[in-house]
Amino acid sequence: MKAFSGCSVFGASLLIISLVFGCSELGDNTHDYYLLRIDGKVITENDFEDALEIVKTGYPYEALQNEETLKHIKTRLLKQMTEELILAKRAEELGIEVTDAELEEAVANIKSDYPEGAFKETLFENAVSMNVWKKRFRMRLLMEKVIERELINKVNVSTDEAKQYYQQHYKKSKKENEMPDAGIMKRLRREKAQEAYAGWIKRIQNQYEVELNNEKWKEILKQ
Repeated sequence: MKAFSGCSVFGASLLIISLVFGCSELGDNTHDYYLLRIDGKVITENDFEDALEIVKTGYPYEALQNEETLKHIKTRLLKQMTEELILAKRAEELGIEVTDAELEEAVANIKSDYPEGAFKETLFENAVSMNVWKKRFRMRLLMEKVIERELINKVNVSTDEAKQYYQQHYKKSKKENEMPDAGIMKRLRREKAQEAYAGWIKRIQNQYEVELNNEKWKEILKQ
């Protein structure tokens, strides 16, 4: 399954994947424990800082010295993580999961695109262990499953839309009435889903009460 780029996690590079969300019971230090939460599903300050370090690898050193740029990066990451938490909660409700077999198959497919040893070397250079990467990648696959079921599969593509798309992107058909193949139809459906993503995720978000620890967020912005 190809990465969906409606939100930043699905269009991210190899290393900027998803976060592992904590689902443990919260104790008396609930207020200090979470940065974001929906019911018992939480993202901690440590989760955010770990993700931020990975995101920073995509920016030049000079840019990260600018206070406003860093605030922009943090704010964008917070939005991304909020969407991920929402989709993780939705997956839980729908009974969607990623099996070990699915994970290993997807990992093998990614490794096959790299020369032998290059994949592990890439992780090493960015100070990311294979185990941590796999956990994050499993979450990415989970997000894609939710989007596939709840958005992409529900997109309607008319015959006229498909023909017009084919004409615009793949030149004119040799036969006037020739229909686009299944691959083109799937690509068009995904593009339409991407256009609809912002409105869709907003509607999903309205179904949940997402709590932000404002005090902790202010501290993070000052760092």
